[in-house]
Amino acid sequence: MKFIHISDVHLGAGKDVLREIGINRYDEIWQTFRKGIETAIRMQPDLVLITGDLFHREPLLKELREVNYILSGLRDSKVVIVAGNHDYISDSSYYRTFKWSDNIDMITNDKITCIRYDDIKTTVYGMSYHTREIRENIFDNIVPDNDEINILIAHGGDEKHIPMDYKKILSNGFDYVALGHIHKPKIYEGERMAYAGSLEPTDINDCGERGMIVGEIKDDGAIDIKPIRMCKRQYVHLEVTLTPEWTKYMLCDKVEEMIREHGRENIYRIILRGQKSIDFDEDLTSVYRTGNVIDIEDKAVYTYDYDRLYEENEGNLMGNLIQTLRNRDEKALFYGVKALYMASNQTLE
Repeated sequence: MKFIHISDVHLGAGKDVLREIGINRYDEIWQTFRKGIETAIRMQPDLVLITGDLFHREPLLKELREVNYILSGLRDSKVVIVAGNHDYISDSSYYRTFKWSDNIDMITNDKITCIRYDDIKTTVYGMSYHTREIRENIFDNIVPDNDEINILIAHGGDEKHIPMDYKKILSNGFDYVALGHIHKPKIYEGERMAYAGSLEPTDINDCGERGMIVGEIKDDGAIDIKPIRMCKRQYVHLEVTLTPEWTKYMLCDKVEEMIREHGRENIYRIILRGQKSIDFDEDLTSVYRTGNVIDIEDKAVYTYDYDRLYEENEGNLMGNLIQTLRNRDEKALFYGVKALYMASNQTLE
């Protein structure tokens, strides 16, 4: 039995985000979902599992119609969907009444429900969220009740969203446990349990490749799964270690070099470490322009050549401060010099 495991698509996320750098993540997330389903159509799996958070929030009726149209292309595949904590089924949710195509089954119950497919001798167990948080460990004691292929869909894995004892769930006898909620892909030992991760990263902290899982459960019970990259872009964190000799444009050249190496299509957070001189230019606008840089986290610390500063400022306020606090209170000296330097620069401007 061949299957595809998709999770945490978050359709509807990314609206009005990153437009200032010419990137429309809202559209890209939808396009990657279509790409994933088109890939599935070519592979012709028996079963497609969508393990929660298909939408970033409660879906609109027009969005369900779009998804139904996209999934209806899987004419020879069964599709099973559950709702996660983001697209949970509220009292007014269109999930409750929407009529899906014949090849699509959505488990809308908030209790464990089974769907059996006789033609592929497979039973799928799962449930949907009806609230944003579920703190009970619902999945730990679910045991399949037949000797055919059994698959569990389990969305959660943290304290507020169905905590799980992964070893216990694995020992319960499922042929495959399709996990959702955690956006970073993870395949557990034995390949019988996996987080597919998100199709596209949805947050600057979602680093690394994203995609879906393709698997096969063979007649002898053996399983083979592998991840397939789907994402158009990755979020990447780049660290740059400064020294006091660095200038702003040295930093620009280094960042541009690193972006070329890691891919100009990706989206970047730049993390500055090390030491920078007191006259380092704090206007980093030009660094943002080196590529798809959306955040600069400055963890570099100022370093001062107190001997040079004293020689240049002997007899004035700066010189008197250095003479008074040097070798007495290094912390007060540091912040005092920084404040005076910044104040003098503002005065000059």
